[in-house]
Amino acid sequence: MRKILTFTFIFAGTVSCVFIFNIVLYSLMPAYRHFLAGMVKDDNIPVVTITEQPIDNEDVNLDNAEAEFEKKPDSYYKITYINNEPVAMDEKPADTEKVIIDKQYHEDCGTGKGYWVITYDDGTTEIE
Repeated sequence: MRKILTFTFIFAGTVSCVFIFNIVLYSLMPAYRHFLAGMVKDDNIPVVTITEQPIDNEDVNLDNAEAEFEKKPDSYYKITYINNEPVAMDEKPADTEKVIIDKQYHEDCGTGKGYWVITYDDGTTEIE
């Protein structure tokens, strides 16, 4: 806890000294003041100029305005259905019985039990 408190005081003192040093430099040295003003100054700020233009005398009364919806012809709303005919699928070949080409026994470590790894002719393996 004491280390944290010491670090906090040292850090706060350093920040305060830098801040006070900048204030003294700003108030006593005009070159430093102009340098900081140049750093802050940004000439790329967009400026909007407002000009007074006469408003057209349009009769705009939004309180009494009614919403006008676009009217579509009846044929636009007509629903057409497409008859989807089933596509003939190729018949799956009959599953042939897999032939075992290799069978290996593996023991589990220290349990005294094991398992079989069976390899079939199509390359698949199965654990039994």
